[in-house]
Amino acid sequence: MLSTIHALRGIASIMVFFAHYRTIDVLASSSNNFFSMGAYGVDIFFVISGFVVCLMIDNLKRKFPDNNFKARFLLSRFIRVIIPLWVAILLQYVVVGDYSGMDNLVKSIFLIPSQNSYYNDLVVYYLEPQWSLVFEVLFYSTLTLFISTSRTFLYSGLTLLCLCIPQLLGFEFYLSNPIILEFIFGIYSYKVFRDGALSESYIKSRYLIIAAVCFLLFSFLLKGQAGQIDSILRVLTVGVTCFFIITLASSNVDLNKKIANSYVLMFLGNISYSLYLTHMIGFRIFSIHFEGYGLITLFSLISAITVLFYILIDKTSHNLSKKILKR
Repeated sequence: MLSTIHALRGIASIMVFFAHYRTIDVLASSSNNFFSMGAYGVDIFFVISGFVVCLMIDNLKRKFPDNNFKARFLLSRFIRVIIPLWVAILLQYVVVGDYSGMDNLVKSIFLIPSQNSYYNDLVVYYLEPQWSLVFEVLFYSTLTLFISTSRTFLYSGLTLLCLCIPQLLGFEFYLSNPIILEFIFGIYSYKVFRDGALSESYIKSRYLIIAAVCFLLFSFLLKGQAGQIDSILRVLTVGVTCFFIITLASSNVDLNKKIANSYVLMFLGNISYSLYLTHMIGFRIFSIHFEGYGLITLFSLISAITVLFYILIDKTSHNLSKKILKR
């Protein structure tokens, strides 16, 4: 894995953590509204996913020239993504029960979008951050349709583009939200990286810094609509700058070497999925049992939950998914 991509995962998960931090009743404050821009960490995840999964498929095609790896790919993704999700859902149930209704809980287990009366009839899943995994699975499924063809990425990208048409025409269809276009950005970012299409003159830190500043600027300006996944403006601003950040970072050899030597950044990348899945559970445990104990207690609690989940569940699932992809 490219170290820059790995580190960006960790940064994105911390952004999402702070976005949800502001929503907890015992921590709520008008001064925390600034953190709403952290929700755009999901956009980083989506572009990274487009990049990384395409890299995975190219590697599989080299290992299995006969293209006989569709089942391996799907099973590895299921173990890597869904098994940790189900464990996290179970942990949340232990902590708060079926707080949003049993119907929402059951549908969330199977990634079925459903309006939730607990959240004013919005589509909100039992484990709040899992909404993004619905689109991840949609992306994996689209790739699988064309995985045996020579133009897997092109056909997949066109299919995702077509899926957005109903929403762009004004029809309410959850799976056609424009945010799925960010997977296409990831596909193209990977293609630029794979083909070495980026001129050496552009692979410099100053261009990456400019892209990062633009990302932060757009995230701040659009912080009021950070929860809107149907915003084409979000895709064309935040999503596009994510594309440039990931494209420039992945192609920067010197930066990849430096980050590879950073234990902190690499560790954050390792635990990023665990933090993403479990931080809301940590917030609820804090609200129920440790209200008033202060931020040090909160951060210590969530750090402990994240690391334990990573060691016991996430890392194990990841290792098993990698074994499945081997001969």
